[in-house]
Amino acid sequence: MKNYLLVFVLIFISAVTSSATVVTNITASYHDGQTFIVWDIIAGYGGFYYVYRYDHPINNNNIDSAKYMGKVPHDFSFNYFLNLATNPGTQTRFLVINRNPLDSLNATKGLFVTTCSAQKTVYYAVTSDSINLSGVQVENKYMLPGSNAMTAGIAER
Repeated sequence: MKNYLLVFVLIFISAVTSSATVVTNITASYHDGQTFIVWDIIAGYGGFYYVYRYDHPINNNNIDSAKYMGKVPHDFSFNYFLNLATNPGTQTRFLVINRNPLDSLNATKGLFVTTCSAQKTVYYAVTSDSINLSGVQVENKYMLPGSNAMTAGIAER
């Protein structure tokens, strides 16, 4: 009986940890040969975000077939070397996407930019990592279509 309880507790902790480390509201826009992937960051998160690309919508069954594009740190939007503009009224610095000051990032958003080489429609997904029970940082590849995986493709033309 104790073994079943231990297994249940471990599964419960794993499920809570997994759902707490899934990004939300992933979107992408294409402009002048580059795709800008933006998502809502995980509050209080301190790891890396991993970006994947695939010819089909990315889900739990095909995430390992998707192409790994790279990773960005949790505090990417705080990197002032990447800021391109300053709000004249408040002197608040922010990232500008596509050189449009109305399309800016704040500390609640993550960003990954990729240069496109193929002329096709693709899908993106963003994962995160977390510390497992052994204290090792592992990537959480759990997919929630519409949350951390795009359900509509982006035409990179």
